[in-house]
Amino acid sequence: MKYVFEDFNIEDNNSIVMFSAPHSFPQLRNGEIKSAETKTRFLVESISKSFDCSCIYKTRFYNNDPNWDEKSTYKEQLVDFISENNIKFLFDIHSMYYERPVDVCIGINSGKNILDRYDILNMMVESFKNVGFSTVLIDNPFSASNPNTVSAYISNTCMIPCFQIEINNKFLPDSCEISNSDLLYKSFENILNNINNLI
Repeated sequence: MKYVFEDFNIEDNNSIVMFSAPHSFPQLRNGEIKSAETKTRFLVESISKSFDCSCIYKTRFYNNDPNWDEKSTYKEQLVDFISENNIKFLFDIHSMYYERPVDVCIGINSGKNILDRYDILNMMVESFKNVGFSTVLIDNPFSASNPNTVSAYISNTCMIPCFQIEINNKFLPDSCEISNSDLLYKSFENILNNINNLI
């Protein structure tokens, strides 16, 4: 089932795992427009479709930034959905510029945003590395420590482990059709296959 809001959609796939792409359209931050991370929506929609996970993603520019603003309808509706649907984990997806010497950065706010669930974190790092991502860093260069980030806010409000996953743009898909041979497909397939064992 799809819920359509003014500037974002929520897709309910009856899952304990939720994916988020709050920057898939341009954002307004401190009076400046920041460019969209368009491919993050492609990834979130594709992974959600492939593995029956619920997801939320921006659908238009709306003079806001859900990953920065203190007040955010995106986050408020996400809290409601998580509470009403027994969501156990959130993966908030972002992209990094090609030039960054990092493949994947997992922001955990020194463990606070993941409620110290290092068992899940270690499994995720291993999953990314096992399929071929060579540089997987924690809290570097993005830690998701600002309390208004989606992952920090949701973790603190809903008390579930939230991971901000920053992926180098060169690895993100150019459409919603992602091949099962794709590195990200393989990574999330492993992560989602293993996460039920860690509840």
